[in-house]
Amino acid sequence: MKHIALESEDDHVKQFVLSLPRDSEGSVLELDGKPLARVIPINGEHASFDPEKLRAAILARRDESRHTNDDWEHADRDAWQNLPGDAL
Repeated sequence: MKHIALESEDDHVKQFVLSLPRDSEGSVLELDGKPLARVIPINGEHASFDPEKLRAAILARRDESRHTNDDWEHADRDAWQNLPGDAL
C-alpha cells in the first residue's frame, strides 16, 4: 500500500482530504459517475468496531469483485469470439 504524505501536497488537496466524511465504512470517490477510489479511515486506538458489520462489508466487497470479474470475463470472451477467422 502506498503512503502519501499530505504535508507535501497542495493546500487544496489537504483541505479536500480533511473534508471527507469520517464514516467508519469509508467513502468512494467517483469520476463521471464511476467509482475511482475507496478511502477507508484508520481506526483510532480506542475505536471499536462491530465484527458482524466488518464481515458483512468484506462479503459485500467480495461479491462486488466477483461481479466485476464476471463482466470482464464476458467482455474478453465476446472480443475473442468476434475476431475475424484470419486474425489469429
